[in-house]
Amino acid sequence: MNYYDREKNKYKFNTINMNLIGSGSCGKVYKYNNNALKIYNDDTADNIRLKIKQFEQFKTITNPHFIRLINVYTRKVFPFKINQNFLVDAYESSFYEKDSTSIIEKPIDYLLDNIAEIEMLLTYLTNEHILTHDLRYHNVILQKNNIVLIDPDSFYFYTDSTRYIGNKNKENLVTLINTILYHSIMEYDEEIYNNWDKVLFRYSSYEKINVTHCISKTLKKYNTLKDFFTTNHK
Repeated sequence: MNYYDREKNKYKFNTINMNLIGSGSCGKVYKYNNNALKIYNDDTADNIRLKIKQFEQFKTITNPHFIRLINVYTRKVFPFKINQNFLVDAYESSFYEKDSTSIIEKPIDYLLDNIAEIEMLLTYLTNEHILTHDLRYHNVILQKNNIVLIDPDSFYFYTDSTRYIGNKNKENLVTLINTILYHSIMEYDEEIYNNWDKVLFRYSSYEKINVTHCISKTLKKYNTLKDFFTTNHK
């Protein structure tokens, strides 16, 4: 099937010859020329597709914890204006390799350092009035050194105050941390997974908290997450 970028260059993506590296309810992700190519399902609603405005903003972000976007594509029949009526049917990004070593065995500073840096990234997004959504284990890549947010499709420009956006982004970060720990221990040791509270971190308010500081208070005395889970499971 033919796809077009915003300069109306034509591309033919033959997914039969591509490696499928991920899939979800709204589309599939393929390895494409050493990059990643996400192709939306035909029935994916417009409101959960990457938008041109978001793409333009996100493409300027040069942060090791944020996906590097490369291009967007449409199957829409011409004519269309470059930044109007462009329905994103696929987008290309850098490809990120998952580390083979479980985060459960990594030094605890791997998680804490990444949390600190992602929290700073979310502060930047907050100041740009960008509200994150769907921050969870399956939407990040745990690389050797970095945790990378790879699925910004549901990040939105939000007109509410940065105070509200900031609190929600911190809440979403805590959700991300919980799901990383939840799935990582589930994959690593089923017995331990079956014997601990599935939500590790809860806060009644995110108004004044520093997420990194709060989680560090619990985890910093352990060398690894394996030590933490082994010590605290029932």
